[in-house]
Amino acid sequence: KELIVLDTGGDASPFFTGRAGGGELNPVGDSRVLYVHVRQYPLTLGHKRNQLLQLASGEGVAHFDDDNLYAPEYLSTMVESLRASRAQLVELVGTFAWEP
Repeated sequence: KELIVLDTGGDASPFFTGRAGGGELNPVGDSRVLYVHVRQYPLTLGHKRNQLLQLASGEGVAHFDDDNLYAPEYLSTMVESLRASRAQLVELVGTFAWEP
């Protein structure tokens, strides 16, 4: 298991570079976390995903967009669907709206 973060924002993330003050959840020094900050503009979403795929070492790859919310069972549901279908790719699509 690994987490690869490709950050294309202006400044590097304080959370992933250790400038956020640490705390219980601290990815700095965790060998399962790879943080890459790139200041190359513009990068298309496809280019970003291809770059991440080149860095990945796992058997399976899941991508998460920073502006979406995911249910706790999202990954397990995806893996179950993948194994049950023997497909090479699965997509779980659902839209939920919440307005306070």
